[in-house]
Amino acid sequence: MNQNKFPYGEFSKALKDDMIYSECSYCYAIYNRKSKLIGVIRAMEWNWKDILPIELDFNVNMTDFLSHLSVFPSKVWHIGRFAIDQEEMVSDQCLKSRRITILKLLLYCAFKHVSDDKDSIAIAECDFKLFEKLRLFKICSETLGEPKTYFGSLTVPIYNTSAGVKEFVESNKELCYV
Repeated sequence: MNQNKFPYGEFSKALKDDMIYSECSYCYAIYNRKSKLIGVIRAMEWNWKDILPIELDFNVNMTDFLSHLSVFPSKVWHIGRFAIDQEEMVSDQCLKSRRITILKLLLYCAFKHVSDDKDSIAIAECDFKLFEKLRLFKICSETLGEPKTYFGSLTVPIYNTSAGVKEFVESNKELCYV
């Protein structure tokens, strides 16, 4: 969440991308008791024509990728802009004790869109450390390419099927009432 942690050029490009996709995006944010933003995530329904960040930044050819799936998806969701202010989480004891819940709540909000339609898929540029943790949350993800440094961390392009996120979404729906 600190824009000084990655190159300004990447940040500037991300802002331009957000303007293009704003009409088909759902953005979720969590604030602390002092109204400070501590976590965000975006789920964007792809319109099948605009070029996605994963295509440009990771050389993923969506046409080729989609043609190799066993079931052609009815919707493709791009999950992105996922960030949690770690400095704020560490400095606030209340937040620190709830960091896993906050992480799961943001993931739930994004993956709920995918889970609701059995023929949907999600794609994302995922921090490699988070990618390794997704399995612990029973989120089945597959890689779409090689990892690279992106927004200041090692990042891997991934995809998830509706079936691959269903168990996570079902087991975390109570988080919506936190």
